[in-house]
Amino acid sequence: MIDLKGSTGRAMSNIQPLNREQKIVLLQVARQAIFNSIHRGRELQPETDDSRLEEKQGVFITLTTRGTDRGCVGTFDGDGPLINTVVDLSIRAASEESGFPRLAVQDLPHTDIELSVVSPLKGAYPEQVELGVHGLFIVRGRSRGVLLPQVATQMEWDREQFLRQTCVKAGLPEDAYQDDDCFVYVFTAEVFSESQIRAGE
Repeated sequence: MIDLKGSTGRAMSNIQPLNREQKIVLLQVARQAIFNSIHRGRELQPETDDSRLEEKQGVFITLTTRGTDRGCVGTFDGDGPLINTVVDLSIRAASEESGFPRLAVQDLPHTDIELSVVSPLKGAYPEQVELGVHGLFIVRGRSRGVLLPQVATQMEWDREQFLRQTCVKAGLPEDAYQDDDCFVYVFTAEVFSESQIRAGE
């Protein structure tokens, strides 16, 4: 599920990259939010004195259980502090809203959480797409599809395959990105997961 709020024009001046400690906090908050939702039926109320985590910024939450993808939920423009957006989206990613069955209690210890903290969208021509750097968001009418930057790398796609597969994700013909009424946007992301942190990456 993708939440879009017309963020293409919003600037992100003075937004700094996340450091390792901030990434760890966000991953811990995501896991605790899911735990609270599953075990206690109530929402986590995060607290932080880190101004960076209080910045408004979009993020995508990807859950992988025993090596199998079980849903991705995200927004390009958070309504409030990043840390609160992580809480909200983590709960949604673990529920039926992700398009998958609700995450079961017994699956949580075997689930890896990945966060992709994203930049604002920027309009681009297809030839400007940089593999391994850009994620894609393609829009035509009410049809829209998004693929995160890491997907092209993981799948070993070239630029054309990446564009075509994003069109497929949007429910469009593979070559729709070439049409005048189809809009291509790119974005970057800071991508980190619990498994990467544990591995010292």
